[in-house]
Amino acid sequence: MADLAIVRDLTPSEIEERVGLLTRLRQNLLAQREKFRSYLSFLEEEEQSIKNGNLGMLDRKVQLEGAIMNELQSLHKTIVPLHALYEKTHPNGDVSIDRLQNSVRAIKEQVRERSEGNRLLLGQKMAQIRQEIKSLRRSVGNPSNNESGKPPGNST
Repeated sequence: MADLAIVRDLTPSEIEERVGLLTRLRQNLLAQREKFRSYLSFLEEEEQSIKNGNLGMLDRKVQLEGAIMNELQSLHKTIVPLHALYEKTHPNGDVSIDRLQNSVRAIKEQVRERSEGNRLLLGQKMAQIRQEIKSLRRSVGNPSNNESGKPPGNST
């Protein structure tokens, strides 16, 4: 009932401003949630590129990841002041905004976990590749692996 009393005390222009604020905040939160969902799909594809050792695809993914992060940061910069205004003008909150924010938080946590998993997987893959390179260097530098018994490059 307290909310109704507050609304009754507002002028039509104040009500319009609050509705506009809620609309902008909701639109930005929806855009942020969608961007996080896209980023989550992107991270799943990136994981496959890492597992498959597809370095060309991985390089393109890393470049795209920077652009996605920039977009998410821009959205965040827009949402922060809107959210501050929302908290001032809606001290009791709004159920739809609260649900949307919880949804964004949950998907953001999934993105964080997936990103960390990819980082660990990439580290493991890099260690594996380094080990393969060391092994190749040892076998190339070891004359016993040469059929003629002569060092590589010595044809005489």
